[in-house]
Amino acid sequence: MATIIPFLRDKLTNVMSGMGTSADKAAYGGYNFIQAAPMQVESAYRTSWIMRKIVDIPAIDMTRTWRAWQAQREQIKLIEAEEKRLQIKAKCKRALILARLWGGGLLMLGTDQGQPEQE
Repeated sequence: MATIIPFLRDKLTNVMSGMGTSADKAAYGGYNFIQAAPMQVESAYRTSWIMRKIVDIPAIDMTRTWRAWQAQREQIKLIEAEEKRLQIKAKCKRALILARLWGGGLLMLGTDQGQPEQE
């Protein structure tokens, strides 16, 4: 009995819940990472307006002002016309949204004149 009294008198304990004892679950709390299943991520994005905002707004902000080219006016017009034809801004925004949703992404630009591994 003499060993129990010093243990009990200097902190709050509860024998039933284990609070304040070596069985106290809150005493050794920590952070755990629980990865969501892809279907849960997709469902949350499709059904929750706040989830869509969390994913979409940074991508929209990144592509809002787009670019400021440093070239001659004629060159800038040609570049912007080609970007518009290829819909680069919309595709870039979509790639950023998918990257935020799934944890990574890739936007690959190329030509039909060869294999990707060739220069």
